[in-house]
Amino acid sequence: MAPSRRLRLRRTVSRSRLVRAWQDCYWLVVGVLVAFGVVSMGRPFLGRHGYGPPLPHNDSVILEYVGWFLAQGNTLYTDIWEIKPPLAFAPTYAFAHLTGSNMYLHHLLGIATTTAALAATAAFTARIVGTVTESPEAGAAAGIAFFALPDLFYLPWLGYKAKIMVFAFGLAALDRAVRGDHFESGVLAGLSVGFWQLALVFPAVTTLYAARTKSWANVRRHVLGGALALAAILATLVLYADAGGFLAEVVLGPVVLETEQAPFDPKAYLAFFPGSTGGWLTLAGLSGLAVAFLDSEEPTARPLAVGGLLVLGVLFVDFDGLWDTVYPLVFTAVGVGVLVSHLSRRAQVAAVVVLVLLVTPAFAPSEFIRQDPVDTKPSDGLPPAIDAERESVYWNHRPIESCRFFGAGTQRSLLQYYPNADVLAEAPCGELDLYWAVTRQRLFGSDAPPPR
Repeated sequence: MAPSRRLRLRRTVSRSRLVRAWQDCYWLVVGVLVAFGVVSMGRPFLGRHGYGPPLPHNDSVILEYVGWFLAQGNTLYTDIWEIKPPLAFAPTYAFAHLTGSNMYLHHLLGIATTTAALAATAAFTARIVGTVTESPEAGAAAGIAFFALPDLFYLPWLGYKAKIMVFAFGLAALDRAVRGDHFESGVLAGLSVGFWQLALVFPAVTTLYAARTKSWANVRRHVLGGALALAAILATLVLYADAGGFLAEVVLGPVVLETEQAPFDPKAYLAFFPGSTGGWLTLAGLSGLAVAFLDSEEPTARPLAVGGLLVLGVLFVDFDGLWDTVYPLVFTAVGVGVLVSHLSRRAQVAAVVVLVLLVTPAFAPSEFIRQDPVDTKPSDGLPPAIDAERESVYWNHRPIESCRFFGAGTQRSLLQYYPNADVLAEAPCGELDLYWAVTRQRLFGSDAPPPR
């Protein structure tokens, strides 16, 4: 064989290997890029706060403290108020058993877990799109769409957050569903709900994928997987929570507590994005989801479009912070990927390059997300607790004196049922009979519950 021909053959083989490697690993590349994006945000964070404790938490202080508090033998929902399902505290409960009273190491584990979950969220989104469209470039475009929200990459530095675990498990479930592993998708989708009640979008979509196979065996496997996830959630309930308190605070609490939820404002959502990024990204994502829903020739992505519609409903129920942008961003990224998949191969590559060029210049934390240095103030462990008192009880690993220490602002309406309680600290938590009586009054017009 002539040398020139051998050289051309080697180049062809090398290109073929690179193509296969890209097709197999594009979603891992997305995950690694996201992890590097979080690490890069460490420079402004550490430049402002340094390396040593105390480091700022924002709301993550509650999740990390509750895990430690439960590891000391206390009971969730009765010894400390919470409205999240019990699985949300499993990671920080495990951290506390590993680190004891070393709250700095406890916090570092929270940072690492949130970083890994964010990377998994973007990676699974990319692989889902790449699978349903059979286009690695479309999958990569979906993953790169996450970089349009730079502040999202800063949030892991504030510690553990249960909501990112929702998306990591939920998208892992969708990834298994589009690949035909319906038992695993049922387990993972069920676990996502164990971190947040409104994660129900994921089991709804995975169930659609199981049902569209028109196989009762697949549906049964999916339901069995969900049942196994329910068993795992109940195990955490037995381990460190009170069943009656769970029913009161998690199931009935949203009805009983008189909290005001501002209506969802699209402008508020778009304000989290730098410049006009949110506008064009959302438009492209919605267009892609519409294409996925209407495409009768390749309906594989249609359940994902249904998921995007369901998420829109969730936004009108709960949207009050930056973490709440992840839900719509995930399905926006899916839509972007689907839209890119309808281009020619060269145009897909060009679209990925354009996305990178658009999101890179603005990749820096905004002043909105940057935290002030931590201010700790000694606390008596009673509500109402200001941010400095919350940080104080965490970093000094001090037990709280009232179960309502972390939720005083949202619970003042409960005092109407405790006329003998002068302050909220005197109102107990997790009283199922009272919550059920209030629920019946609100929903069915029954007699008012008797004062406690």
